[in-house]
Amino acid sequence: MIWYCLLACSLQSSNVSKKPVEIAAQTQLHTQTEVLQTLNLTTEFELQEAEDWVFQVSRHTLPAMGTFELAGNTGWFVMNEGELGNGVASDGFTATSMVISNATYESIDVLTATVLQTSSTDTIPTLSIQHPVDSTITTSGLSMLKTWTQPLSSELPFDKSMRLRHVHLSEQGTVGVHTHDRRPSVAVVLQGVLIEHRGDGDQQREAVISVAERHGLVHWWETTSLEAEIVVFDLIDP
Repeated sequence: MIWYCLLACSLQSSNVSKKPVEIAAQTQLHTQTEVLQTLNLTTEFELQEAEDWVFQVSRHTLPAMGTFELAGNTGWFVMNEGELGNGVASDGFTATSMVISNATYESIDVLTATVLQTSSTDTIPTLSIQHPVDSTITTSGLSMLKTWTQPLSSELPFDKSMRLRHVHLSEQGTVGVHTHDRRPSVAVVLQGVLIEHRGDGDQQREAVISVAERHGLVHWWETTSLEAEIVVFDLIDP
């Protein structure tokens, strides 16, 4: 009987000691966030504000079965395969804060584009002088995979809508010459290799890299791989 009691106590002690280890392992699962681009909307829209309004695009790695809170005025796009739980599809927009869940058993990468107010401008790029480019280049080999446009909150000091475009470019495809006139934008290359042609020089862009497209920018893109995919978040007039 004594040996039986000792064995039972030993097993119970062993089970208790395992629980904190399991809890600790669970708490290590958290969303990793990388800010890709931050654009100063106070400058873009010439606002008379004490603090800066910014347009921030970030990449979040959401762990399996994990949750993540989206701020208001946020659009999102799931970069890799998989669906988010709680009725949230692989892309969308929310005007108010909401929690989304990754119901898959693998981590997923989510792009978010958010309009928010901040007192820090450390990561906001300055606008370089733009030079003219060949205006004869037109769009070819482009197909639209997904697009939506949603109005931002009426409480913001500017009247804009957020737009998402997920595009596919075939081999030697082009995005024709265009100007970002008070239309701040961030493009994220998901797949392939492209050349972005700007007046101040050409830049190779490949997956996964983000590009800030500021007010006054004139540029065009061409594919140098067999195919390419780009996701673009921008702020446009309603």
